[in-house]
Formats: sequence, structure tokens, C-alpha cells
Amino acid sequence: MTVARFSRHDLMIAIAGGAAFFVGNGLGRFGYPPLIPIIVAEGQVSSESAHLAGAANFFGYLLGAIIAVWLAQRLSVWRVMMAALAIATVSFFACAVPGAGAWTLEFWRFVSGVTGALLMIVAPGVIMTDMAPGLRGRAVGILFAGIGLAMALTGIALPWVGKSGSAVAWIVLGLLSALASLVAWRYMPPAGPLPSRQVQGEGSQWRGALLGLAIAYAGFGFALAVPTIFLVDYVVRGLNMSIAFGSGMWIAFGCSAAIGPLIWGQIADRVGFGLANRLCQGVMAMGLALTAATNMPTLLLGAAILIGATALPLGALASGRAGELVGLTLHARAWSVLTVLFSLFQAAAGYVCALLFSHFASYPLIFALAAAVLAGTILIEIGLSGGRAAPRRA
Repeated sequence: MTVARFSRHDLMIAIAGGAAFFVGNGLGRFGYPPLIPIIVAEGQVSSESAHLAGAANFFGYLLGAIIAVWLAQRLSVWRVMMAALAIATVSFFACAVPGAGAWTLEFWRFVSGVTGALLMIVAPGVIMTDMAPGLRGRAVGILFAGIGLAMALTGIALPWVGKSGSAVAWIVLGLLSALASLVAWRYMPPAGPLPSRQVQGEGSQWRGALLGLAIAYAGFGFALAVPTIFLVDYVVRGLNMSIAFGSGMWIAFGCSAAIGPLIWGQIADRVGFGLANRLCQGVMAMGLALTAATNMPTLLLGAAILIGATALPLGALASGRAGELVGLTLHARAWSVLTVLFSLFQAAAGYVCALLFSHFASYPLIFALAAAVLAGTILIEIGLSGGRAAPRRA
């Protein structure tokens, strides 16, 4: 089988998308957790306010997912992306201003969530439209690898940079954001407004498959919340392992998340987004089940790598699958709905799992539930689509 190769033009467009995701969803969402201990220790905000700022980011992401298509229909997609990158960059520098308190932090974390969602929804369609079908899996993989790169980079560097103070750390994030935004601005292809009306008949034969994909992606949102909230806590407090080992697991999670989209993008270009998405969900479910079933450090580390290597690819594969099902013209509309469902189920998982833990104090129970939800939604997706793979679209 002949595999299409990137031209320099194709590669730079994919890198531009990866740079946009590096800013909006990498630095904007995952750059904050390593800063929480630093800003709390400095007394900039209380622990409660720091976590409320994190919650504000989730609410901002939900709002951004809701309004993304509306904005892109009234403005050009390119303008939405560039505005989101500029505002995200400003948000980092604003948090570095001396005397910035809880309300300032919560406001800018909320804004950062909005910009992250805008980029998440409109950028993949732009990149895939400019790519030949045989390149789209790898191109979307590069987009999501930008998030993983930011996760790994901030997880390793911010605790060290933060020794000079939280303001320095925020400024470093702002500079990284500005640099990546310049790359996106230079190489992102032009894109006009999204169509305001549905194209007649577009994707109608795949409505069952699209519903199945939506359910599977919602299940993924539920499942992903568990390791991002409980993984390190389970290892350190639940199993009485060292903080260093817990931090090492999170770094392994982040590094595998940076590499995973590239691997699964290759697979998607060979077998299609639909089958690749099912396989990837299955691997993640195995990683969650393994975490629930063992307390051996080596196996737990392996489980963290499995989960990390599938967490970001599942977003990339679901986005590509949506493009297969409805066509790239309607991709942003369908992807917006999936992203809203993902956000709602991720938030629900946080509350449900916290409630379960308060009653049963069992980490394995929570990880087993996540594995079961993910496996169950895979079966539902297969059933609703009749096991079919959507045709590739030019």
C-alpha cells in the first residue's frame, strides 16, 4: 500500500495547526495545573480560588464550544483563529501583572478556556480541507501533538521556572504563546466564513454513525476525567508511593500524549478514522482497567503511558471521523456538538466520581467505572454505525 507523503507546504500547514493547539489547548488548559502550587505558596490566591480559576477555564471552554460556529459564520475562520491566539497570549501576560488577585486570575482563565475551544473547533477543518485524504490522519495528529508537547514541556519546566516566582512563569508562558502564534499566523492557510446553512443531503446517510460517534466521544469525555483528576492522587495517597513517582507518572503521561497523536495519525491514514478511533478507545479502556486491577509500580507506569498515548489521539480521530461522516464543509458544526457533549460529560464525571469516592473511598472502583463507560460506548457506536467505515472524502 502506497502512503502519501507530506510536501513542505503540507507540513508547514500542519505545524501551524499544531502551533495553534499548542497555545489554545496546550498552554491555555494544561499549562495551568503545574502553576497552582506556586501561586498558592506565594499567597497570590488561596487554594480554593486557584481551583475555582481552573473550573472557570472549563466553563469558558464550554462557552467557546457553543459560540465557535456562530462566530465563524459571521467572521472569517482565519480571523477567529488569529483573534483567539492573540487573546490567549494576552491572558498569560495579564496574569503576571503584580497584584493580580483571584478575580483577575479567574477572569483570564475563563477567557483562556473560550479561546481554546474556538481553536479546537475551527482549526481542524481548515487543516484537513487543505490536505489530500491520505494525509489527513497525520495532519490532525500533528495538531493534537501540539497539545501533548505543551503538556510535557510545562510539566517539566514550570516547576523549575516557578522557583523565580509565578510572574516569571506566566511571562514564560506568554512568550511561548507569542512565538507559537507567530508560526500559526505565518503558515495557517486563509479560510472564509463557515456556511450558515446545511448543505442538502450532506452526510445524511451517516446520521446513525454520527450519533454513535457523539455517544462514544461523550463516553471518552467521562473516561478521560478520571485519570486527569485521580491518577497521581491514587498513586501517591491511595498506594502510599512517593511524590516523585507520582510526578514521574504524570510526565510519562504527558510525553506519551505528545507522541500518541503522531502514531495514531499514521494508523488513521492506513485504515481510516473510524476503525482507528475504535482501536484507540479500546487501548485506552485497557489502560484504565489495568490501573484498576493492579498496584504494581511497573504496570501502573505502563497503564499511564497507554492512557496518555490514547487521550489526545482520540480527540484527533473523532475530529477526523466527523469529517468523514458529514464532509469538511460541515465539519465545524458537527465537531462543535461533539465538543460540547465531551465538555458536559467530562464535568459530570468529575462530580459523579467525587461522589462515589466520598462514599466508597475506592480508586479502583472509579477507574473500573471509567473503563466500563468507555468500552460500553464503543459497542454502542459500532451498533449504531452497523460496523461500517465511512467513505473517504476529497
